[in-house]
Amino acid sequence: MYLVFVCPKCERNAQLLEPGHKTTRCQRCNSIIQTKSLRILGAFEDREDAVLLRAQLQAELANQPDGVPVQRKEDGTLYQANYHAFETKEPPKTKPKKADEIICAVLREKGPLIVADCEYYCKEKGLEPEKFQEMLQKLILKGDVYRPDKGIVALVP
Repeated sequence: MYLVFVCPKCERNAQLLEPGHKTTRCQRCNSIIQTKSLRILGAFEDREDAVLLRAQLQAELANQPDGVPVQRKEDGTLYQANYHAFETKEPPKTKPKKADEIICAVLREKGPLIVADCEYYCKEKGLEPEKFQEMLQKLILKGDVYRPDKGIVALVP
């Protein structure tokens, strides 16, 4: 697991941390940080997702001349205004899925489908119809998808 946080001392550096460490050092200001008191902005199983969030935060921090603006909520607690989008700890949007992944995901979710219906659901997920037809043929030849009946496609069990 990878945790993403911003140095509470200088508020200028976003970093990654693997759980289990009691302290860490800020790579920018070199201060020692107690990890139990850190405000975690994201927790990810995949390192690439954590790196993406860290890069977004670092870009945001680079545009702030005075670091992270701290504000008070109505109940008096402090929060960093720029991080409201990351408090949910959802990973940032990743690369678009490949055509074969989209088709397989639709068939996994919906089960066997008429080809036109499968194309419709794939189009909803951003797959162009031309690419759908091309990739469907490749998946059939590869053996990941089969035609149990005329005009119907399904994932190979």
